[in-house]
Amino acid sequence: MMNNLNKVEITNRQLMFSLVSVLAGTSLLSLPRLVASEAGQDAWISIIIGALAPLLILLTIVFLFKRFPGYTFHRICNSV
Repeated sequence: MMNNLNKVEITNRQLMFSLVSVLAGTSLLSLPRLVASEAGQDAWISIIIGALAPLLILLTIVFLFKRFPGYTFHRICNSV
């Protein structure tokens, strides 16, 4: 019975909402101010380029969920 209490899983939907929240929080709220202070006039280019990597990672995760329906992210990572 103790093993069931130690096992914690999140659903695919919870993972996606968590990732989107983290990406939105870092890229939309704090990143533009930091980039603008360093890049000056070309800050908009830096923000677009900096947003591509997290977006590609998020799209890869969505692709994996579509390819392996019914699997959790943890199960997909362990099966590869």
